[in-house]
Amino acid sequence: MLKRFAALPKRQEGARAALELLREEERLKAIRRVEGMKVGGLINIGLGIALLFFLYSLGGPGSPYLCGLIFLFIGLALLAYALFMAPRPDRGN
Repeated sequence: MLKRFAALPKRQEGARAALELLREEERLKAIRRVEGMKVGGLINIGLGIALLFFLYSLGGPGSPYLCGLIFLFIGLALLAYALFMAPRPDRGN
């Protein structure tokens, strides 16, 4: 019986360490998700600009070059969300 009581604080420390590890894994997962959104936004912005130039060079002002704005605005929305609106793990959100 005394051995159980002697081992009890060690179990609590182990439980605290396990909870800390889980919290750290969740924080890293949230950081990876936000960073992925930033990269995805930048890729979409680049794709939109490239598509604008490519379609304009094919047909001039009469071509559907403004379709590149779709990707451009999707990229801007992803980037704006990742930079300004996404919950930050370091702020405790």
